[in-house]
Amino acid sequence: MSHLASILKLGHRSTPKVLGVRLREFCVGHALALHRLDNSVISGGDVTVPDLIEAVTICSQSPIEAVKTINSPFRWLLIKLWSFRIRKMNLVVEMLKFEKWIQSSIDAPEVLSSGDKKPKRLVMPWIERLVIAILNLGISEETALNMSVSDAERFVMAHAEMHGQVELWSDEQNALWEYAASHRN
Repeated sequence: MSHLASILKLGHRSTPKVLGVRLREFCVGHALALHRLDNSVISGGDVTVPDLIEAVTICSQSPIEAVKTINSPFRWLLIKLWSFRIRKMNLVVEMLKFEKWIQSSIDAPEVLSSGDKKPKRLVMPWIERLVIAILNLGISEETALNMSVSDAERFVMAHAEMHGQVELWSDEQNALWEYAASHRN
């Protein structure tokens, strides 16, 4: 583990158990794997039991171990056994726990937009853009894949802010906004 990765692990929040398994911190590698598998937990749509099992399998391991598990010829057996094991669980509650965990793991700051520019429609998936941006910052592939999504987003946004590419919404601006909103007539 790199020194940067070690420092980023400080202050690590506890993660929930979903389907009886403790999840790891949601990292770039997890998001990329779920995206590449077109898992509906990330891509949207109706989430099936196999989708949730696949997502929990990926997010309960390091990204490298998850790839080994997903590529295993016995993957179907894992899903079948796990489906049997969780049959008495409330899958709606388990899915809500998973969704809440992902949402709490993604916390990029708001960007102030200037009214004079038309926003660009982005074509590439957000996680692939995030991976490229992190690698372009000179962070190693291993550190990038194991970096939490929220850390990766903050690094990219800090770099963009430093280079005048974006203006971020600060706590002070938010306080002023809330004050003005509370004193409207």
